Parts: sequence; C-alpha cells; structure tokens
Amino acid sequence: MMFLKRWFAYGDSILIFLFLTVLHCLSNQGRLLYVMYDIAGLSYREISLIVAEQENTVRKNVSRSRKKLHNFLNEECVLFKPDGNCS
Repeated sequence: MMFLKRWFAYGDSILIFLFLTVLHCLSNQGRLLYVMYDIAGLSYREISLIVAEQENTVRKNVSRSRKKLHNFLNEECVLFKPDGNCS
C-alpha cells in the first residue's frame, strides 16, 4: 500500500480504496501483471521470470489489462460515466 500513497496527495485513503476497487475488474492474473508492471515498475523480463511465462506473453497480458481497465472506466464505471453499469 505504501507505493499507492505516493500516487495520491496526502495518501487519501478513499482514492486508494477506489483505485483498488477498479482493479477488481481484472482477473487475478491480469491484476497481478498490471500491478507488477505499471505500479511496481518491474520490467517485462523480470515479470516473466517471476511468473514463469514468456516475456511476449507477459507484454500481451499487461496490454490487455490496460485496455480492460480503460474500457471499464470509460464504459461501465459510474464514477466516470454517470449512466454506466458498474457490476
């Protein structure tokens, strides 16, 4: 959680909670890869060694996770689209 506090001014706990909630639109594997790459800052190579997947597979799955988050926020999440359908 400490790394998230740097992202938000004064470590606002409600923003951290919302961010973690949004991450739940991803599968467990997608969430893990997204967090390892985009938040923890690990390279694709480092992640591929940790999860025992090919580097290209990790790259594709991180890209898919980003796209899914983008689509979720822009099409479903009521925080960004008032008539959305967060489920």
